[in-house]
Amino acid sequence: TSIGRDPYSENFSATPPLEALCALLSAAATNGATAAQSVVAVADVKRAYFAAEIQRDVCVRIPDEYWGQDAPPGDVVGKLRKCLYATRDASKGWQAKVHAVMVELGYTIGRYSPCLTYHRSNGTSNLFHGDDLVFAGTPASVREVLQGLGGHFQLTTTVVGPGESR
Repeated sequence: TSIGRDPYSENFSATPPLEALCALLSAAATNGATAAQSVVAVADVKRAYFAAEIQRDVCVRIPDEYWGQDAPPGDVVGKLRKCLYATRDASKGWQAKVHAVMVELGYTIGRYSPCLTYHRSNGTSNLFHGDDLVFAGTPASVREVLQGLGGHFQLTTTVVGPGESR
């Protein structure tokens, strides 16, 4: 590590402030005439960290159980192509991946917190923490972003609001 260089910056990934979640839910519940049409969706991304490209060379020992009876002699290692849970760069890699997908879907990354995104044309707001995402908007706009994310990731979602309960 160089003198004066932050050793955590290369592995840093942001955490959203609690106030951001409160503001997102409050806006969905009290947004004037559109509050009656607002929904909130919570999505969990399955195997999120495996979707992110790893940025450095990391090798892991392949467990003997993988090979079964055909285990080669000695230890065998594999070089990771994707992030793996518990690696130093997993959360930063996932954050970069989700940012890229959200920008592709037309969202703007928050200026003050990179865990917040906003879609200017349809007014949908999003907050993400790790592999959990929260959206607030109209049923159509939330459905649209969930379909877009579903093209990239396996999601488990719950949508709450008028006419929604799944």
